[in-house]
Amino acid sequence: KRSSLIEELLVYDRLVKVVYAFTMRKKSYTLDHQNLGYTSDGSDDIFYSDLDEDPQTINTVQHGTLRMRDEIIDSLESPEAKKKRRRSLYICYAVMFFINLQFSIVISSMWPYLKNKLDPEANQSLLGWIVAAFSIGQATSSPIYGVVFNKLGSIRILLVVSLFLSIIGNAWYCLLNLHSPSVVVYYMFAARVIVGFSAGNVACIRSYVAGATTLKERTTAISTIAGFQALGFALGPPLQAACEPLGEDGVSLGQFTLNLYTLPAWIGALLSAGSLFLLTPCLFQEFNVAKDEARMMTKDDLDINSLKVDKVAISVLLFAFFMNMSLFTLLESLFTPMVMDMYGWISEDAVVYVGIMFFCSSIITIIIYGTLGLITKRIDERKIIVTVGFFGIFLAVISFIPFGTGDNFPLQNGQEIITDIPYVCPGKKLIEKSDGKMYLQADPSVLFVARSSASSLAEPPGCNVCEKPWCADSTIVPLYQLIIAMVLLSLSYPVCLSIIQSIYSKVLGPKPQGSMMALLTFTGSIARIVGPIYVSFAYTNFGLVLTLTILMGFTILVFSFSLITYDRLVPMNIVAQTQQRY
Repeated sequence: KRSSLIEELLVYDRLVKVVYAFTMRKKSYTLDHQNLGYTSDGSDDIFYSDLDEDPQTINTVQHGTLRMRDEIIDSLESPEAKKKRRRSLYICYAVMFFINLQFSIVISSMWPYLKNKLDPEANQSLLGWIVAAFSIGQATSSPIYGVVFNKLGSIRILLVVSLFLSIIGNAWYCLLNLHSPSVVVYYMFAARVIVGFSAGNVACIRSYVAGATTLKERTTAISTIAGFQALGFALGPPLQAACEPLGEDGVSLGQFTLNLYTLPAWIGALLSAGSLFLLTPCLFQEFNVAKDEARMMTKDDLDINSLKVDKVAISVLLFAFFMNMSLFTLLESLFTPMVMDMYGWISEDAVVYVGIMFFCSSIITIIIYGTLGLITKRIDERKIIVTVGFFGIFLAVISFIPFGTGDNFPLQNGQEIITDIPYVCPGKKLIEKSDGKMYLQADPSVLFVARSSASSLAEPPGCNVCEKPWCADSTIVPLYQLIIAMVLLSLSYPVCLSIIQSIYSKVLGPKPQGSMMALLTFTGSIARIVGPIYVSFAYTNFGLVLTLTILMGFTILVFSFSLITYDRLVPMNIVAQTQQRY
């Protein structure tokens, strides 16, 4: 029945196209951006998706034809099959949430874990490499997952393999105390690489969701999966903060320790195990409805691989995604040590306060994703991403920069700026003046004396001016301004993350998306490799202002490119590409 219905519909479509082409042959076809469909020079609607039920256009004959097509598409799928297909999407949403939650749940405690429990001699510049390790693994595996997914046409095997790797990587991270402090940083790096390698499967998940939804459903589906991705990022630090009652010492069972640093990674391992259960055949069955829909939009012998993708639009979207993920590294790698420096918070307090901030951010994220699907049905999603997304991120970056005069960074553990004691930060090159005073070569006008206790493994509160001399004359960001910046970022970041992926999927059209979604994931991973390394290096050596200036330059470029290519950020024009056949 399904096959015969498709054939009848294809014959009907072909007849309508021939008649229409004959009577309207002098008219050119353009894309109706608002309704995500096609019009003949704005006067007649033809063959576009019924995404926006505008009363003024529903009554047109052509629009009615397409509404009938949508009804026929729905009728081809039994209620039981639709239920199973939707369940497979829900499982993908859950797995995406778990993957990103286990990444972010350890971010805010990673530096205190390394510095306080594993290697007291660790330098803060190493943090960038540790954070980037996850993305190095993901960037390496994403192309592999994408190619294999296109070959196999199945997502289950790839997800199962990747989730087992995630369990191994998280368990190793929890057992790092078994290694010598002299080499533990390398093992931490390796453990995070393994977890990142497992997370390359997000490319497969995005590709599967794009193939398992019709064009009418895709905006909501892509927005939803992006929402669960962002929600996983946002809820990680609050869950980390919930582990704080265990404390740094925690509960020990021989060499095994369960504390506020290791419990989050064990939670990540359990989430991966739970995801394996969701992927059992009795719960998860795979579907692909995009190909059938593409055939019904054109003709039965459509060669999907012959369709051309707008490379300019793809390039702009990839660059925008790179910028968006680079900015997120400001939070994932720098936020905790930054607030410890600025406000003199100890590591335990910083984990809790940062967790509270991210929890509030996650509430905003939930609201954004709960309303974004409805908003995009009424407002062109390009307008939303340019204004609320890119411009909002620009305002957020500016808000992280301290303005005017204010309180200086608190110096760590009683470090003082003096001019009469010949004792300064160890390892710094000094200059001895004629009066017998010793000065830092970098700034001979001041002298820093460190009185931190060498016997304590815990990082003292405040800014370590021996490592970051710029602390002495830098002003902090007032707490209220930091909160404003977080709110702006919480509003704009999920909008960008969701709509970029949605437009990207539509630009690709019905073509197999495994490799191209892998490219999107690879781009985000590269951003999270370069971002943490740059942010940690620039912040340690040059301070917060210069670090943010470069990121602000990225936001300006993306905003400009999006305006220049605004008319190209639209779904693939399938009908126009096959028009010459009729």
